[in-house]
Amino acid sequence: MVRDPLIQAQDWISAGASRVVVHMGSVDDYVDVITKLYSMYAMPGNLIQTDIIVAVPFDVHIEQIRPIATCISGIQIMGISPVGVQGSALRPEVYATIKTIHSTFPSIPLSVDGGVKEPLIEKLVAAGASYIVMGSAIFGHEHPRGVLRDLCNTYNSV
Repeated sequence: MVRDPLIQAQDWISAGASRVVVHMGSVDDYVDVITKLYSMYAMPGNLIQTDIIVAVPFDVHIEQIRPIATCISGIQIMGISPVGVQGSALRPEVYATIKTIHSTFPSIPLSVDGGVKEPLIEKLVAAGASYIVMGSAIFGHEHPRGVLRDLCNTYNSV
């Protein structure tokens, strides 16, 4: 997370980034930031095409997403609070949030980040998650490559 994602995103996209995640709570006016990024880098016909993802808290209100729904390529639901504390448990409210967002915006891919462990993958996908983001489950393991392979196999079998 950065202080001014609009300026930072421009630098990253110029360097070749194909995806930018804007945390809804990290800026004063996320609608303005996301719509500007969309118009510069994601709008059909633009020379540079970049995915704009919004990261939302597990307890987001659906009306907070509606103004940017046509400008985003995905929604990343943060499954923990506070965000950024690796190893935290997934909040149980996440499943209802996934279902609500998925039923309201069925064409927008959803990812879940924070607190995701292998036994939860099937339930998260069943709720409507398209992608799973895992940090400590991989990097906190003694054999990260093997664990990553096993997690991919679990996800692909769902």
